[in-house]
Amino acid sequence: MKIMKKIPIEEAKEKKRVVNRKSDKLEEYKSYLKSLTSSEAGEFRIKDEKEGFALRAGLKRAAEALNLKVKIQKRGDHLQFWIE
Repeated sequence: MKIMKKIPIEEAKEKKRVVNRKSDKLEEYKSYLKSLTSSEAGEFRIKDEKEGFALRAGLKRAAEALNLKVKIQKRGDHLQFWIE
């Protein structure tokens, strides 16, 4: 049998906001992709590998949600992407 743990309602609501922030971030990535025309690419300057990985993952999730195929490449300290 599973053990239930009681927590304060504020803690439960706080965790829900994190999910909403992720949803907001997904919408942000979707807007980047939607704004591109067939003759344009987007580019982000990245500070480190961790940020690059997060951007790449976010763009891939957004492209999936929009049924698009996105090409992403890293060039030095920049991450470039376009719709295929």
